[in-house]
Amino acid sequence: MSPELNILRGHVVAIGSRMTGGRIARGAQQAELHATPEIWLKDEDDKEHHLRGWEFDSARNGHALIVVLMKGSGELVQIRNLSAKTVTDGPALNKTKIGGQTSFGSFVSLALLLFIPAFFGWLLVVAFMSAALGIRSNGLNIGLQIQIFVPIWTVFCLFANSKWVASEHAKGRKIESALQEALSGQGLD
Repeated sequence: MSPELNILRGHVVAIGSRMTGGRIARGAQQAELHATPEIWLKDEDDKEHHLRGWEFDSARNGHALIVVLMKGSGELVQIRNLSAKTVTDGPALNKTKIGGQTSFGSFVSLALLLFIPAFFGWLLVVAFMSAALGIRSNGLNIGLQIQIFVPIWTVFCLFANSKWVASEHAKGRKIESALQEALSGQGLD
């Protein structure tokens, strides 16, 4: 089942910035402020839509835009600025385009985050198996347990990470396919 998209087509009638945070150090002569670009888009039915995010930074008053959002969540999929002839992918599409660094980072995060609980679980299983089989506890020391556990844990994390990356790529392909289908009849290909 392909994701449902909401397509807004219109002209930018106003632009602005929303202050989202900042910091002023006491006694300092400088300040740090954070602002997020925002626009108001008037569609063909004269309804105004307020949109906010870094992706709208290049939009200017009067620009014709097509904004594609996920139905329900309202997550930004893509912005097509017809006036500037630019296309910007939103977070819904960007997070599914996973490169090697993100994939490796998620593998390392998974491996480190769950290592200690998984290792203690491993020790409990080994202790239970040793007791059930009648093996004395001095037979398997902690160093040997680590040597056995780490390769098994690494293979498990690599497998889990590859499944996650594959599912994110599949989501991305579904969104891209729905996007192409939704915009194909509008002469933008």
